[in-house]
Amino acid sequence: MMKLQQADGKIALVAGATRGAGRAIAIKLGETGATVYVTGRTTRKHTSTDEAQRNH
Repeated sequence: MMKLQQADGKIALVAGATRGAGRAIAIKLGETGATVYVTGRTTRKHTSTDEAQRNH
């Protein structure tokens, strides 16, 4: 698995972040300290991704 550096102060936009690889990437970026904006087709799944980021 790839080790990510700290991303404090960085901003990320992740398309397709409501499921699959996009969701995993959004969560991992959030764990490294980045401010993450997500897009996807299902609004309620945005909330799920957001909650997952906050719990890590």
